[in-house]
Amino acid sequence: MVVRHGADWYTQAYEDTTNGAYTVPEQSDVTGPQRAPFGTGSHQMTVGQFEVQTELYRTDLYDGVNLGNLTRLEYSTFARSTAGGADRQPTYLRLTVDSDGTGGADTSLFFFPANNGTVVNGVWQDWNVTDGLMNVDGDSGAGQISLAAYAAAHPNAVLANNRFDAGHDGGAVSLISGDANTMTRGEYFVDRVIVGKNGQDTLFDFGPNAETDGGTTQLTVDPDHAQGWQSQAYDDANYLSSDQQFVAGPGTPPVGDGSLKMSLSTADNAGRVELFRTEQYDGTRVRDLRTITYSTYSRADNGNNTPQQPAYLRLSVDNDGDGTTDASLFYYPANNGAVEQSTWQTWHAGTGVWGVNGDDAQQSITLDQYAVAHPDATIVKNEDASDTSQVDGGVAFIVGGAGASTQMNGEYFLDDITISKVDAATGSVDSGKEFDLEPTATTPPTPPVGIHPAIKAVHVPASDSIAGYDRITVNAGSAGADAVVSLYRVKDGVAKKVKSKVLGADGKVIFKRADLNGSKKNYYFAKVSETATNLKGRTATIAVK
Repeated sequence: MVVRHGADWYTQAYEDTTNGAYTVPEQSDVTGPQRAPFGTGSHQMTVGQFEVQTELYRTDLYDGVNLGNLTRLEYSTFARSTAGGADRQPTYLRLTVDSDGTGGADTSLFFFPANNGTVVNGVWQDWNVTDGLMNVDGDSGAGQISLAAYAAAHPNAVLANNRFDAGHDGGAVSLISGDANTMTRGEYFVDRVIVGKNGQDTLFDFGPNAETDGGTTQLTVDPDHAQGWQSQAYDDANYLSSDQQFVAGPGTPPVGDGSLKMSLSTADNAGRVELFRTEQYDGTRVRDLRTITYSTYSRADNGNNTPQQPAYLRLSVDNDGDGTTDASLFYYPANNGAVEQSTWQTWHAGTGVWGVNGDDAQQSITLDQYAVAHPDATIVKNEDASDTSQVDGGVAFIVGGAGASTQMNGEYFLDDITISKVDAATGSVDSGKEFDLEPTATTPPTPPVGIHPAIKAVHVPASDSIAGYDRITVNAGSAGADAVVSLYRVKDGVAKKVKSKVLGADGKVIFKRADLNGSKKNYYFAKVSETATNLKGRTATIAVK
């Protein structure tokens, strides 16, 4: 499991002299430096000019554990000088041990990075204590014995708390900076501490680990806009022409009007496998993935009474950094909930359980658990080395394989794929993409335009055949067609709506108003309503007599 806080650890500091006293720790949780090995931050210890200063970050969570039951121990460090000069030695690790199990700490086992590899300042380095060499009760200048060898020689040895007094606990596992002239005037950071007990691993992710929401970009995938996705099909012997189409429906998809359909039939090829895959997440650490959701709809063909399983998801990952696929992680909907037929369902793969290299529900793990076992696991494109012209990509949605009856002679629909991840540079911004799968390109609606309606008025004088009237013309242009125009008459400073009409196709309308003012002026203005094609507008106020 991943523990994203330091609640199980505590700070401590003292002067390593004959009469040395406990001091105020120079420690804090910080963001970075650079990209932390896990999450966004780390735990920092600062050592000044005196080599007796000793800073400890320790836990008593493993006190009493038999040394032979420690199955994994790793941590990461970053060291840098605050005053120039030679490289500083990174934080070392100490296990306080009761070597014979009789009670009371009598031995200290030290893991010094410099005795187990080349120390480089200004970069994060990973240290494998389990596979390294320990020093017993001090630094002899070279590693002496492995943890396993010491445990074998002392089968009753247990991790022991070496409490100094009632006010100062002494957890058996300590990360220490200082107490050496090679660590004065330096800053020391630790993160990604992994402790395995009887095969059960816990990863401690130090630091504030604050992530911000970078938003989700909506993208439409259709026959003319792949958005980085490609279709592929093969059987046990050959690559095949893919049987995938973007279609309307079925039913009401979760977004938009359509989806991607994949079909399988024993009459066609019982070994057919259909894939919908992308390269755009290749190079992403598994630990950096956040949201992974997708929606499915599956149904059996006519005459097939076997309920059909929906599309599953595969991540191809490299665990050791050589760029090749070491494992395949499979998300099977049936291992994460009840599958329904002819119904849209949404699956939350980011927080679900996955099979490693196949479908073994009893061994399913979460992505967090996989990241603990393989902290640097990275999605890779899973290329066919024998035919590099073929489609690849480490994220693939799949149906079919070996003619299984629960995924054969049916139709399988996919839609609304959302994948988010934190940025590689800092790990602090979570951004995603939502892919809407549609049969045709969707044209975004044209935003309404601004209009500037004009108003013109003339007085038609009375004659033997007609009474005098005011003739008012409002012109909003063709953009205002079908909008409602309201005419207002202003009298004594008060505006009153007197008539409403709908603009014609040319954006014009004419009002006739009886002359109620005689030789005095009449004042008018008009308002044009907002529609899907135009914004609302208002004319100037005009006078006519």
